[in-house]
Amino acid sequence: MAVINVIIIFKFIWNRKNRKNLFNFAFMKRKVIVIGASSGIGRYLAEHYAAKGCAVGIAARREEALKEIKSKFSNDVHYCVMDVTSQGASELFCSMIEALGGVDLVIYCSGAGKYSEMLDSSIEHHTVDVNVRGFLNIVVPAFNFFVQTGEKRPISPQIVVVSSVASVRGLGPTPSYSATKRFQRLYFEALEQRAHKIGLDITLTSIMPGFVDTDFISRKYPFTMQLHYAAERIVKAIEKRKREAVIDWKWSIIVSLMKLVPSFLWKRIVI
Repeated sequence: MAVINVIIIFKFIWNRKNRKNLFNFAFMKRKVIVIGASSGIGRYLAEHYAAKGCAVGIAARREEALKEIKSKFSNDVHYCVMDVTSQGASELFCSMIEALGGVDLVIYCSGAGKYSEMLDSSIEHHTVDVNVRGFLNIVVPAFNFFVQTGEKRPISPQIVVVSSVASVRGLGPTPSYSATKRFQRLYFEALEQRAHKIGLDITLTSIMPGFVDTDFISRKYPFTMQLHYAAERIVKAIEKRKREAVIDWKWSIIVSLMKLVPSFLWKRIVI
């Protein structure tokens, strides 16, 4: 009896190890597209997945930065010069999918937002264009592609948006930024419902980092995280297929406190 138990335990351990190896193999062969890959978080993620052996598609407006990323890795990196707000952005995205021979993971890192003392309509409209129009130009064709290929997929698909802790409450100095980042999260929630209705096995991940030290922020803020530190935690959240992830633990506490503040007090807070 003891021998049988040992055999069963050994078989269980071997199967677990084998399953893990199969998972790692699938991960290594994933096809990934990163939008907004020329700098900051987007560039880190693009280089991370390329280094892992994934076939990677990268897109941004700055061609030189994209060429630089491609030169570091093999021919499995494909780049596309793209303005996400342009009329042809969706078509360019679909051509990237075709060039990769499919896609398993789509990451939307493009973003706009600017601190402004005065309410500047040009800033507000540009922020909406990138964070809403650009976001939809990528997410809609990505979701539809996964719907069309759902039953034939060996790997469950995932779409990720790098949102922000600013999506939790309205921020007076950047009203369009907090509103559009909230839009992204609510849109994912709606897509989750749609996916469930049609039986699509997909993960929709909203990443909510606090301040990260990149070219995106022009001022010094408290609790600003180094790019490498924040990006490593973003990768972990993506790999764990989290629905929402606040980056990092300090910002998780801050977000919890933000949610507790009643509206009549929130409007009095000076930011």
